[in-house]
Amino acid sequence: GSVCCTRLLLNSDDRGGVNAEKKWELKAAHDALDITGISSTDKGRVVASSGKDECVRLWDVETQKQIVKLEGHKGWVKCVTVSAVSDDAGSSNLVVSGGRDKAIKLWDIRASKTREVHNLLGHTGWVHAVALSEGLSSPKIVSCSGDKTVRLWDLNNLKQENGKVAY
Repeated sequence: GSVCCTRLLLNSDDRGGVNAEKKWELKAAHDALDITGISSTDKGRVVASSGKDECVRLWDVETQKQIVKLEGHKGWVKCVTVSAVSDDAGSSNLVVSGGRDKAIKLWDIRASKTREVHNLLGHTGWVHAVALSEGLSSPKIVSCSGDKTVRLWDLNNLKQENGKVAY
């Protein structure tokens, strides 16, 4: 089974780092529905959460406010990850999510309006987990699904790598 929670607790200090002394709670973070996944940027300034409300939400750790609500999945969003690579301003630009709709969505959080930049399709079951591998010459997404496959996706051409399906 999966582990879900209805409250999101974060610890932060004034520099965006982790500190056990200052806690905050986001009540009803996903319209009082379960939070199904969580990820943070490498500097810990932004936290992404996914939930049963069919959305990904980004939170500013310092202000404790929602930055943006990413809508586009049809069904629960089961997992989310944020790019570990930051730009010069210290913010990550890419968010990847997967869910009950069997889709993997790529989001550009710098965009002003249309934030969904691509939809990766190929799984025939719910997408349960996504991970980014950015240390390679060609960045990749790894996903796993209820269809009992692990798939490798190339971010340069936005396609599944041939022959890279594990059962």
